[in-house]
This record gives sequence, structure tokens and C-alpha cells, in this order.
Amino acid sequence: MSFVQQKGDGTVTLTLFGWDVSVPTVLKLVGLLLLLVVPYIMGSYTYLLTTALIYVVFALGLDFVWGYGGIMSFGQAAFFGLGAYIAGKAFTEGWIPGFDIGVILLAMIVPGLFGLVLAGALFYQRMDPLNFAVLTLVLAAIGEQAATSLTGITGGSNGIVGIPNLVLGVGGMGVELGQLQYYYFALFLAVGGYLLAWRMLRSRFGTALVSIRENETKARALGYNVELYKSLAFGIGCAFAGLAGGVYATHVGFISPTVLGFVLSTQVVIWVLIGGKGTLTGAFIGPILIQLLEQELSEALLFSWQLVLALVLVVMVIALPGGLVSIYSRFKRRMRARTATNASDIEDADGVKS
Repeated sequence: MSFVQQKGDGTVTLTLFGWDVSVPTVLKLVGLLLLLVVPYIMGSYTYLLTTALIYVVFALGLDFVWGYGGIMSFGQAAFFGLGAYIAGKAFTEGWIPGFDIGVILLAMIVPGLFGLVLAGALFYQRMDPLNFAVLTLVLAAIGEQAATSLTGITGGSNGIVGIPNLVLGVGGMGVELGQLQYYYFALFLAVGGYLLAWRMLRSRFGTALVSIRENETKARALGYNVELYKSLAFGIGCAFAGLAGGVYATHVGFISPTVLGFVLSTQVVIWVLIGGKGTLTGAFIGPILIQLLEQELSEALLFSWQLVLALVLVVMVIALPGGLVSIYSRFKRRMRARTATNASDIEDADGVKS
């Protein structure tokens, strides 16, 4: 038996320890292995990659909403920032002393419920998708302005400073996370978020959600409660955003109104686009790649790096409209076409289809 095999549909598999494993699965395992060891190989990038992994959770939420639910949102930073401010206030004012994970859960649940109620109120009014996307953008702008104006609550433009490191445990039995521990905690959340989203998408809920994205009218005719499914999907995406925001606040130790605004909302859309919308894997790749690009370009080009980065991203979107994960899809299509051509050549030569 060959180590590398090609199936009739162009899929390439590798035989590992007696198991046939697809190339994408192998690449994911290799990527996970690299992420597990990278702090020991590139220690100076640990903080940057921790931030990137937190952004992965954020991007997974948007990809769930947009890539699979077909719900475009230009204001996901509003929910990210809400989670960040909840965590910032809770930790600096001691809302739940000795139970830091409870604070993180609160930072996840409140934005999730807020998103669910907001989406439900709008979707049940049959709001146009474009109007919904614009409204989320307005929500992010309002959130940023409110955080700047409500100085007594948010600290205004100065933000909230001195947010302590996360402590895992209960009461006095917790362990404060250092830089390395934060990295692996963020990696755990990113991988866990990926697996949770993957499982939901392969459930009846996920099947219904994709059906609604593909043809909402047909799904409604088949008896699906379209508004309920879309509202739940949006609430789940907002919960992911809030979770990411809460962990981000404790990681950087400081938050300002920008975590609620347009810039971050735009960035997460770009991360998903570059990685590959509607793939989950793309939501994992995008933030990490772009954070690394920003780091390298900002060091090499002190004043023009943002322009160069923008040009690179534009070229990537034009060259790969399906994102980086579409590279394998293109390769698979070419292999399928080559297989079909070879089969046709055999038929022509022998008079019998192979």
C-alpha cells in the first residue's frame, strides 16, 4: 500500500500508522504541534502569539456568524469590548473575589445574551441583512463613544488600567498565570473554541444554519424557524467575542475605548477573509498570520509598514478570494481534473473506460 494515495475526487491521503488521514488533517496536526512548542523555539514571540490566539477566539465567533450563518456584522468589536470592560471592572473592583474564571464566564455570557436579544428583536422584524450589518457598525461606534464619555464607569479615554493577571483556581488555591501560562491558556481556548464550533456545525443546528444561509426562503418553507436559528447563531458569535475580550483585558492589563470600535471590528473581518470565510481553519490562521506580519513589517518599515501591510492584504484577497485555506481546494480540483484526464486517455486508447 502506498504511503500517499489519491482518491477519485482528488483528495490526497497519507497512511499513518495504518490510518488514512487527509492532508488538511495532517497540516492541522502539524500546526498544533508547532503552536505547542513555539514558546520554546521563539520565546520572544510568546506575548504576540498569545494575543493572536485570543484574537483567534474572536475570529471564530465572527466566522460562525458570517461564514456559516450568512449574517454579516461590522460591529463585533462592540461585544469584544463589552466582555473586556466587564472583566476590567470586575477584576479592578473585586466583583467576584477568588473566582476569576467566574468573571471570564460573565464576560462571555453577558455579550452573548445581549447579542441574542438584539438579533432576535431585529430578525423577527425581518430586518434586511444589509441594514443589520450597518446597525452593528453603528452599535460599535456608539459603544466606543459611550466608553469615552462615561468616565466615571469606563475611565474615559484613559481606559481601565492595572487589570491583574488571571488566576486559575478558587479562593486562595489559585495559580496566577505568567506569560507562558497565558500562552497555553489562550491556546486551550482557541483549540477548544474551534472544536466547539466544529461540533455545533455538524449538529442538526449547524445543518439548519447552513441551509438557511444557502436559501433562506427554501429553509423557511421546510419549516425552519429562520429567525430563531439566526438569533442563536449571532448570540453564540457574540459569546465568543465576549470571551476573547475578557481574556484580552487580563492579558494586556489595560483596555481603552478602542476595543469597542470600528478599527477592531474591521480587523476581525480582514482576519476571517484572509484565512478563509466559512472554514473555521481560516479563522485560526488569519489572526496569527496577520499579527506576525504586523510585527515583522513594523520593525522593518518604521513609518510605512501599515501601507505595505494593506497592499499585501489587498493582493492576497485578489489572488485568493477564498482565503489561504482555498489553496488546498485549488490543488484538489487540479488533481481531480488530472485524474479525469488520465481516465479519458485510457478510454480513448483501449476503448474501455477505466
